[in-house]
Amino acid sequence: MARSQEQIFGDMFRELRAWNSDIPESPERMDPVLRILLQLYASQVSRIDMRMDQVWDIAISSLIRSVCPESQRWPVPAYTVLTAELTDPVVEVDTNTRFFHKEVREGGRTFFFTPQRKEKLLSASVRWVLLQAGDEIIPIVGPADSGGSGSHGSPDASQAAGAARMYMAIQFAGKVSDLSGATAFIQGDPEVLGQLRWSHWYPLDSSGQLTEDGAFCPGKRDTIRQMFSLDGGRQRTWGGFRDSSDLFRPLENHFVILPDSFISHWQPVAPDSSLIDKFSASVGDSLRSDTPCLWIQLDFPARGDRQALLSGFDLDFNSFIATNRNELTLFKHTGGNRVVDVELPETTESVLEIISVVDSRGQEYRPRYEKPQQPAEQSYTVEERNGRLQLWFDFSSLLIAPPESLTVTYAITDGV
Repeated sequence: MARSQEQIFGDMFRELRAWNSDIPESPERMDPVLRILLQLYASQVSRIDMRMDQVWDIAISSLIRSVCPESQRWPVPAYTVLTAELTDPVVEVDTNTRFFHKEVREGGRTFFFTPQRKEKLLSASVRWVLLQAGDEIIPIVGPADSGGSGSHGSPDASQAAGAARMYMAIQFAGKVSDLSGATAFIQGDPEVLGQLRWSHWYPLDSSGQLTEDGAFCPGKRDTIRQMFSLDGGRQRTWGGFRDSSDLFRPLENHFVILPDSFISHWQPVAPDSSLIDKFSASVGDSLRSDTPCLWIQLDFPARGDRQALLSGFDLDFNSFIATNRNELTLFKHTGGNRVVDVELPETTESVLEIISVVDSRGQEYRPRYEKPQQPAEQSYTVEERNGRLQLWFDFSSLLIAPPESLTVTYAITDGV
């Protein structure tokens, strides 16, 4: 397991004292320059350790998926991204909060969704999005009374061809410190999401200048794994070999975590006069009298279709991932699939082999990993839970009703 920066620094300090007895017993009393160098090397080695752990996890996960493809076919909970309308600048929800959804139809059912972690929701909105192409500024989002084109405007596509960076202003009535621990959710074209994720984000500091202090690239951070990490960096498992980072991976490009190092330099002030003058040619003088916002500069990666940025995007701080726990715990199925589980009465240690599975119509079922699943063939997946074996059957592909019964023949240590 990867060591933290503090652990590596401690090991290096002990080895240094073993090599040189003149080094003080306390790190605080050693030469400041030497201490800074050790901390620098400890930070770099820690990052390398973490990267090696990630490579190992990815390699092991890929190997398991190749050897045991059935591990990716286990039932998983239905999940969605909820967006809340807030009445306060900051609202917190946790794993005990329920959000109900009633189907709009006769006899419609009621479902509830629950966050998988403690979430901090912020009443923040995007006020300006300005795209810079060469010396030209293209307004993408701006107040209706400004020179901007408004949300999701459609300027001339040829203007954006050489765009290199974007300026974005966030309006937030709360304190900047409230932004700590919050996540931003972005909706837009996949091409736009990819470019925003792999851009470098720079905050506007208290002097009105864009600073490199605290700058970061969301694409270099494993956002989903970071969001759902448990104690010790572990991930919650969802059956088979899947964890939260696997389950929510399709949403990777949609979420951005603003690190504390970024937020500590971020201040709601008016941009420097040089920036204001650069923007005024396109958006007029409305920026000079506008409410101070939290400004960000995004430097785009080398590759990407800049014209896709003209389609606009939505960014907010009041969205989060929630799962349908009721479906997970009561019905053991999600997404409308009819999944049934059969538990064998013997303990796991006593079951040697599952010989055959036949339903009341005479249809034989085979383990899912033995052959590719086809519409005319039915299969099952084996799961171990609480010391017993369970067989999972997915009847979602059947055009007729599921069978009335299933007969499972299996061998145990004392016979069949």
